[in-house]
Parts: sequence; structure tokens; C-alpha cells
Amino acid sequence: MVSELQRGAEISQSKQWESRPPSFLQANPDAAMYIQAYAKERLKDLDSKLILDYLHETLIPKMMIDENITNKKKFLKKYGLTKLCPRTVINWLHALGFRYEEHRKNFYVDNHEDPATVRYRWKFVSRYLLMEKRSHRWIQIKKSEMLHLSKQYPVLLQVGCEYVNKETDVEMVEYHVDTIPEFQTRMENVKFGGNLSVRIPPGVKPIIIIGQDEVIFKQYLFRMRRWQHGQTRAAMPKDDGAGVMVSGFKMPGNLASASTCPKMT
Repeated sequence: MVSELQRGAEISQSKQWESRPPSFLQANPDAAMYIQAYAKERLKDLDSKLILDYLHETLIPKMMIDENITNKKKFLKKYGLTKLCPRTVINWLHALGFRYEEHRKNFYVDNHEDPATVRYRWKFVSRYLLMEKRSHRWIQIKKSEMLHLSKQYPVLLQVGCEYVNKETDVEMVEYHVDTIPEFQTRMENVKFGGNLSVRIPPGVKPIIIIGQDEVIFKQYLFRMRRWQHGQTRAAMPKDDGAGVMVSGFKMPGNLASASTCPKMT
């Protein structure tokens, strides 16, 4: 009876904080988003101390620098706070949609389209495109050849980096090897699958980009439906059983040979 009353009080308080978020979260929507993302990534070990440490050691110092405030008490007072304690953090977690409940069976939902994940994805793409300029992913052709190929591939007129070969004084164009299929065919026997860019700064070391992913095969993988006769059905294991992970690597060009490609385990 007591536990039910306590649970009802907690639910009521959670709804209250959702309808009237704390002033700190209202005034700092970005900080609220950071706290929420930090907590969601650590649900397995989440507690008030974890968030308190994050606030004191990471988030608040950064906010103080941004707001040009050197005194923490002065910073907290700005938002009507005298200190941060576990009860305050718990209230903030409730306001951000978190619940402290009994563990029960559930299902997994991937976070591929979470706002924080999408933002990180775009940042990663920007970094990747910069790294590619230092990779063997380029091909250089004469401009006259480009004009000839453009009759079949008009996209060549819209992309590419034009330059003049200083040694031969010939007009050239540089393209990514994936621009058209013919470039990939030409470079498939090149060791790294392409040339370095003519735009790479002198003295900068090249980069070899290696992709990696894995998949897990469980011992007992069953369909959601299965045959039975009347009320007679097969006894099924209670868990998924042992798992085997297969890890694969993707390397540029023909760099990954039978002797260099990591073994799958």
C-alpha cells in the first residue's frame, strides 16, 4: 500500500515538473538537451551522482566561460539556485522525461535518428570530407579528355578542380574516383584505389580510411511464429543462447589482400 502511494506521488511530481520545467532548464534549452543526451547514453549506470559530476565538472564550467562568470555561486544565483544537490538533479531528470521505475522486460529501439545522433552524423561527414582530401581517392585527367567524357557524363562539367600541370603546362582536372564508373575502373588496379590529391599541402601525411562493422549471430534465432499441434508446442530456450560476433573491415582499393585482411572471429 505504501509503495503504491509513493509511486503515485512520484508520478504526480513528474507530471508537475513536465508541465512547469525548472527555471534553469527553461533558460538554457541547450544545456537541457546536453543533460538529456548525456543521461540517455548512460541509462545503465544513471543516478543523481553521475549527473551531478557532469554538471560540476563539465557543463557548468563551460557555461560559466560562455557567460563570462568566474564565481560558481554567482552563476547559480542567476537561476535562483544556492547549490546543486541530488534532489535538484532528480527533479531535473523528471522534467526531462526520465522515470525511476522497477525493472521489467522491454524492447530495444535504436537511436539512429535521435537529434543528437543526426547532429553528430553531419559533423562526422564534414570531418570525413576533409580527411578524404588526404586519402588516395582522386584521379587527374587532361581537360581535353574531360570535355570528351562530358558528352557521356555531363556531371563532369559541374564538379572537379581545374589546375595547370607546372611541369607540362597542360590544363588538368582532378576528380574523386567515385564521380563516374569509368574512373573506378581505371583505378581498380592502383594499390590504394586512387591517387593523392594535388591539393594536399606539402609535408602533410596521407590518410588511409578503414571502415569497420560487426554483426552478432545468436545460437537460438527463432521466428515470431512457429508450428504447433493443438495445444502441443515445442519447448523453447529462455534466452538467445551463445553469440558469435563477426567483424569485417573495408579498405580502399586492393590494399586488403588475403595476407593483410584481418581474420573474422
